[in-house]
Amino acid sequence: MQRDIDETEEVILRWADWMRSGGVEVAGYPDKAPCFQPSWIKDSDEMVDVADAYEMGKADAAVDSLSPPHQRIIYKRHNLGFKVWRFSDEEALYLAAKDAFKAKYFAK
Repeated sequence: MQRDIDETEEVILRWADWMRSGGVEVAGYPDKAPCFQPSWIKDSDEMVDVADAYEMGKADAAVDSLSPPHQRIIYKRHNLGFKVWRFSDEEALYLAAKDAFKAKYFAK
């Protein structure tokens, strides 16, 4: 199945948001009062959270497996660090990094 590059960009954007948010929630008081929500909502929310955590973990592993220049350009492009790095052709390097990410993330 042929994947669209836009789908790859969407995954990278969601991963970058996940990286900025800290990724992992801590145990403690719930953010909603249990008496105001049906129990099935909590279950499906938890199911979605687990699926999102799996996908973002997979994306994180794909980024970690890229070559250092590809990692740096993805981090720089999405404001996650490496702002002082300069690349000769950032657009071409970013497209190559997206292609490498795509191969790792969507591999079976």
